[in-house]
Amino acid sequence: MIIIKKLVVGLVIMPVIILVIIISLFFVSPIINNISLNNFAKQLNKDSLPRKTNLVDKDAVCGKLNGNGNGMDFFACILIESELSLEELDKHYKVQEFNTARKSGRYNVRLDIIHANGYMLKTEHLEHQDVYFESLKNIDDYSGYYVVIIYDGGYPTYFDLRGN
Repeated sequence: MIIIKKLVVGLVIMPVIILVIIISLFFVSPIINNISLNNFAKQLNKDSLPRKTNLVDKDAVCGKLNGNGNGMDFFACILIESELSLEELDKHYKVQEFNTARKSGRYNVRLDIIHANGYMLKTEHLEHQDVYFESLKNIDDYSGYYVVIIYDGGYPTYFDLRGN
């Protein structure tokens, strides 16, 4: 009789435990991706700025950022104001090594440095997501403003719905 009660309790509790585990995957995976994004974005810190350059703003996002299908992409950028030319900035950042967003990264991190083109960042890396620079909202002349971008993508989404 005791064995039957334990079996019944086990049969009732087991589906609940399985359901909790499955649901928790949808919370754990985004947290892990947010940690990966934060570590990826930290590579563009204030200490790595070239001379005559000031950090104005920064942003980072992850999810399915461009293309179609499922996948997790990581994007981080900083808006800088600099007296240097685009070529000088490119030369400064090209010698730095950027780590992939995840240790299993198969590809190299893509680095782009572009002229700021407005309040909303327009780049090929962001088809399905928008990045806004509040500090450029009331500025008409974007000369001297540049965006340094690092991008890494193509990872499995696992249970992160942002990658769908």
